[in-house]
Amino acid sequence: MRLIIFLPLLIAFTIFGAKLLHRPSVRKLELLLWVIALLPLTPTLNKFFYLGGVFVTDGLVFGGVLALLCNRKYSLKLKKITFLVISFVLGILFLQLIIDLSFDRIHITTLARDLKVIIYFLFLIILSKIIRLKLKKHERIIPKLLKKNSLIALIAAIKCLIMYQLSASGILLQLSSVGDDPFYAREDMLLRYVDFALPLSLVLVASYLTVNKRLISGTYLTVNIISLLILSQLSGNRTFIIAGLLISAFAVCRFNKWLGFFISTLFTVILSILIYSYNDLFWRWQHLVSFDVVERLLAVRFSPFFNWIDQLANPYLSISFPNGIGIPFIVPWFEYRGLDPRFAFIDNFFLTLIYKYGLILLFIFAIFFLKWLLKSKKLLLSHIAITASIALLGMTMSLIYQSYFLPCAIVYIILYQQTCNKTN
Repeated sequence: MRLIIFLPLLIAFTIFGAKLLHRPSVRKLELLLWVIALLPLTPTLNKFFYLGGVFVTDGLVFGGVLALLCNRKYSLKLKKITFLVISFVLGILFLQLIIDLSFDRIHITTLARDLKVIIYFLFLIILSKIIRLKLKKHERIIPKLLKKNSLIALIAAIKCLIMYQLSASGILLQLSSVGDDPFYAREDMLLRYVDFALPLSLVLVASYLTVNKRLISGTYLTVNIISLLILSQLSGNRTFIIAGLLISAFAVCRFNKWLGFFISTLFTVILSILIYSYNDLFWRWQHLVSFDVVERLLAVRFSPFFNWIDQLANPYLSISFPNGIGIPFIVPWFEYRGLDPRFAFIDNFFLTLIYKYGLILLFIFAIFFLKWLLKSKKLLLSHIAITASIALLGMTMSLIYQSYFLPCAIVYIILYQQTCNKTN
């Protein structure tokens, strides 16, 4: 049963990835949006979508690479400085890998996940270049695109409401391969549901921060925001809830400042009434925003990094340079779940990058990110809002290691290229 679902999906994503790089189009983007929104790509059902370190959406990269190898017409010109920096970083990581292999420090599973992240990064750079060259920008199709996006977000929210009921009743857990895992069997985990629709919905709302203001429809924006807030609430994920509110506030204020203020106030009042009217909802929000709970969870989540720091003879020097790919974190609480305590990342994007690549390479990455941030003065506030949301999410999850990162990044790249207006 597992292979019957996994293999066809992997093949389908591979074919789609090849077609997307061969000839990018808005229709292909819409198809990808529908597939991501409708498939229940949730951690509870991973046994159907994940096998041997490969997630079904990795097929997008497989297909993209095949398209690049088979099509000799591609002529991608990277700026000299970009090419030199990428070569320098990859050279350092390769040298570090040789050294670590000689000292038998490499964990194969961790190495595979680290290499996959690097391949993702290089693939997205190539994709962005191809999209910029081959995807024709037509302003007249943007309103239709935003309309379809709002419909997709709404259907995704309805699907997740249904899946939430299945999760709360325990049916989803019975179908999964994690029924014996005490983490997923906890009552508070049964009262959550999250899949790729949540980050996808965040990306769809973020697209309103760069589109021409004249083309924004208040109705479509409202539907997108409501869908995002529903999905965030169902997930029980604090950072997604806050990031969703932040992106939504910026999007509404960009459309209409007074409307943004009114809706924010109205939403706060309604949410307060709902929370205090229903005991279960009140308990859930009280648990989500409790300072003691948050402080305890963060201390536990980040402990593998700080335990590593405590073992270093010269911490400041050690964290400045790459520790190396393939070197795992030791996550003690995985043992009670019957899992290997050696893991590729922890629940913090920045600490994971420092551990793997050091502060120096993180600084180089920050420079390139800052360059994008300042790319357009007209969109500076929009870029800051998007960056702030990404940074917020990165505080409690290693974004680039998440299975949803690749498809959502592809969607954002295409949407940004199609809708971005640097003059408004």
